[in-house]
Amino acid sequence: MDSQIEHFEDLSHPWRGLILLMQEMNFGRFENLPFKHGQPDMEDPDFKTVTEFKFGGKNGPREEAMLTQYHLKKPIVELIDTLESIGDGMIRTLVVKNGLPFLLELEDL
Repeated sequence: MDSQIEHFEDLSHPWRGLILLMQEMNFGRFENLPFKHGQPDMEDPDFKTVTEFKFGGKNGPREEAMLTQYHLKKPIVELIDTLESIGDGMIRTLVVKNGLPFLLELEDL
């Protein structure tokens, strides 16, 4: 992990918003999410969220969605490091499982 950021409270506002959205979604995906200077831009009008519901499973937000201070898990830090190293681009799809980034598809620019 290259990022110096290890705690939720140390993140920028755009990152906090995206991580909170992942935790509230729990299972699903984001589509057409641009990022600039390594920061997600959820204000873009083409940005979409798709929530999955698991029958017989636990749905709803993760416990972390209610917290303001906690240590970031490795998949979140890896996502941040990846986007920061690229700088600007477009996330075609970001799959979320258990409130964490699972699979990232980037659009070739």
